[in-house]
Amino acid sequence: MVNDLEHFGIKGMKWGIRRPRASSGRVNSHDYSTVQNLRTKKPRELSNDELKIITKRLTLEADFARLTGDTPLVKSGKAVVGTFIKRYGGEVLGGLALLAAKPTIDFIKKRFQGGI
Repeated sequence: MVNDLEHFGIKGMKWGIRRPRASSGRVNSHDYSTVQNLRTKKPRELSNDELKIITKRLTLEADFARLTGDTPLVKSGKAVVGTFIKRYGGEVLGGLALLAAKPTIDFIKKRFQGGI
């Protein structure tokens, strides 16, 4: 039986104390502000790595917009539908209510026509 204390942490580190991370905990090479600064340069002035960073960020933003329905086409469609509903919503709903009520009214008329 061996009574050894083994330590798998970092030598010199104290219990409960963590090393400080970067300010946001993210990799800074793909941050929004970094990409915006890189986009001010001409493509021929950028290195291959910088072009990859910009391309990856823009692809991620486009994918996010497509998946969340936040594209300009969807926004304009929502605006058109919203305007239509504001202008004609009451009339359309009233017409739909009459269409839904007509079979019920016809049934009641047929049912009680001879009995009243």
